[in-house]
Amino acid sequence: MNARGVHIIAEAGNNHNGDPALALDLIRVAARAKADSVKFQLIHTDELYLPGQYEYGHYEIAKVLERRRKEELSQETYAAMAALARELGIDFTASVFDPGGLDRLRALHPPYVKIASCDLNNLRFLRKVARSGMPVVLSTGMSELVDVDKAVAVLREENVSKLVILHCVSVYPAPLSITHLSMIPKIKERYGVE
Repeated sequence: MNARGVHIIAEAGNNHNGDPALALDLIRVAARAKADSVKFQLIHTDELYLPGQYEYGHYEIAKVLERRRKEELSQETYAAMAALARELGIDFTASVFDPGGLDRLRALHPPYVKIASCDLNNLRFLRKVARSGMPVVLSTGMSELVDVDKAVAVLREENVSKLVILHCVSVYPAPLSITHLSMIPKIKERYGVE
């Protein structure tokens, strides 16, 4: 935490659209905005998606895979991004979705790893994440407390170095009436975490 008592994360996600120069610009913008961290999504299509043709909601999987591949950045680019963030005094990290992404992020020595809400119930992956030794920021969107209980139990069984839980609402934009901000102190008390 900083002097403000909060840690502001600039969500860059995949908004670089696969363009390394734009990824670097997103870091500069986050630093100018005085964010504490800039967070990307470290996605490698062939590790995240199953091979073959199958239904993927109302999307054609071939088009999803094509778009995802165009958005991928090389490990060298991620290393340059992490270096720029260090130079500008902002933490660099990413959400990871598979063991390969976890290894690539770990090689960049981030202050924490972010686990997206969609992986809250991916207990096998959470075990690997906890074993990485990195602090974990865990999102809780689309979950119930029983799901969070299981995820926290697995992370703690594997001796996660530090755990922070984010109360998330997976509706964008979320109307204030469904944000249930009163869950924040309940989560803090229930799990004894930030």
